[in-house]
Amino acid sequence: MKRLIIFICLFILYNINPVQSQLLDNQFLLFNNQYNGPYKVDEILNKIKWDELVKYCKDNKDCFIYEINEDAIHQYKFSSRKDDSQFYLEVYNYEILRFKYSIDSKFLKNNIDFFDRIVYMKYVREYFKDIPPEFILDSNINNSLLESYYSLLGLGGSIEYGWICEYSSVGLPTQQRQALMEIMKYGYGDIILQRLLAYPSIEIRLYAFEALFYSDHMHTKYIENEKSILKNYLKQEDSLKLNSDTTDIEIKKELRSIRLSIKEMKDIINYSDGLLKLAPELSYIEDLKDSNLEVVTCENMGSYKSYLTPIREIITDDYLNNIIENFSELKKHFK
Repeated sequence: MKRLIIFICLFILYNINPVQSQLLDNQFLLFNNQYNGPYKVDEILNKIKWDELVKYCKDNKDCFIYEINEDAIHQYKFSSRKDDSQFYLEVYNYEILRFKYSIDSKFLKNNIDFFDRIVYMKYVREYFKDIPPEFILDSNINNSLLESYYSLLGLGGSIEYGWICEYSSVGLPTQQRQALMEIMKYGYGDIILQRLLAYPSIEIRLYAFEALFYSDHMHTKYIENEKSILKNYLKQEDSLKLNSDTTDIEIKKELRSIRLSIKEMKDIINYSDGLLKLAPELSYIEDLKDSNLEVVTCENMGSYKSYLTPIREIITDDYLNNIIENFSELKKHFK
């Protein structure tokens, strides 16, 4: 019995670090699965004993911690390597912009993902204070699309054109390309991107054109397929009218069902035809090609470096085909 008690005590001591345990307890007691604020930054950091966590993680390998202060944004992040417990706090001008944390230990499970849209838009308006106001987007779109839009414009990073570029010895899509892929998931993403065809940055104009061109290509294929289906329904309708007794109740039901499908297909095709009108004419890209502008580009060449590239070297004879091929490949990794 004594050996069993010793074993249990050793097990608990091994699996629960007092600092991390304190973190979990305090988070659980303070937030209890919801965060509505208002909390001050110092209040949250004191509650989770941030200074103690910093000291502990410097001396131990079972957690990761960092604090970054860049311009007006201040970030705090902690993650445990022993379980899935995480903490992330993003602050703009001493106001909480984002607060995430999750606890997934043997004894507690808790999760919070808080985003303050008002504080975020303060950050956006300050960051983009020099761009024309028509490019500031703050309509009733969801937070994910809103953040992707401003990430595309370069919020919190640099603007560079490319598909896959070298970052820390790893080839990744640029910040803009990743944001673009997120925007393209939304049915009204094309409408948002259309305004960027007149954006001051040539890099952003290229990104917008490519997304709209690819979307136009996919809509065209979709419409062709829908028209083929519609044609089959029309054939079925004609066949029933010519070869069946249309006064029969069952035939009437079948005809009604087919005609309903025909109407739905026509509505879908008409809607998709409207989306095609959002894509710019090819003369748009020809005008860009003749502009003699230079584009900030990056490549997947073994180390990170940006270049000034004449736009004529980007808009080549293979340019449009490459857009379709490259987007088709990227879509496999952005579900």
